Amino acid sequence: MNFIDLLIKKLDDLKVFDIKKYEVNTTVTEYMVVASGTSTRHISSSADNLIDYIQLETGIKPLHCDTKAQDGWVVIDYNTVIIHLFTEHTRLLYSLDDLYSTF
Repeated sequence: MNFIDLLIKKLDDLKVFDIKKYEVNTTVTEYMVVASGTSTRHISSSADNLIDYIQLETGIKPLHCDTKAQDGWVVIDYNTVIIHLFTEHTRLLYSLDDLYSTF
């Protein structure tokens, strides 16, 4: 299983929903993953669990992560994949799906 599929499978296992993968191939990253959780606690704990799982399974640590879910948004940067976890309200507010779907 490749890295991005491993990330998405684990997010699904953590009950994160509406998971979308966008192949952006920019100078910043190759993929953006956008997904929703039920609450700020859910997305924060899912991010922490994902980071621990990926490090255990692959030895890879994120370049940067902000798992405090401030304003309903968590970002995890794995260089080739950047993951955005939102509460439903915050996801609608920032509309990253609209931005990334144009790539």
